[in-house]
Amino acid sequence: MFTDGDSDEIIRALGHVARARGMANDAALLTYRTDERLADGSDIRHARRCSLWLRVDGRWQVRYHQATPTTENHG
Repeated sequence: MFTDGDSDEIIRALGHVARARGMANDAALLTYRTDERLADGSDIRHARRCSLWLRVDGRWQVRYHQATPTTENHG
């Protein structure tokens, strides 16, 4: 599994991470929600997202990403 330092690095890069799971020494699955807002603060889009990250040559890279639109307001 990746070390705490490695997972913290990924989490800071993404921002709104709800859960990070180590899948193997060099693989992590991140799940999170996003809310896109207009400049006036009103919501425009909500989504649940997941990304599969792999460490290749010492650097983390996204190998798969999915976003599923939702109608819920995540607050």
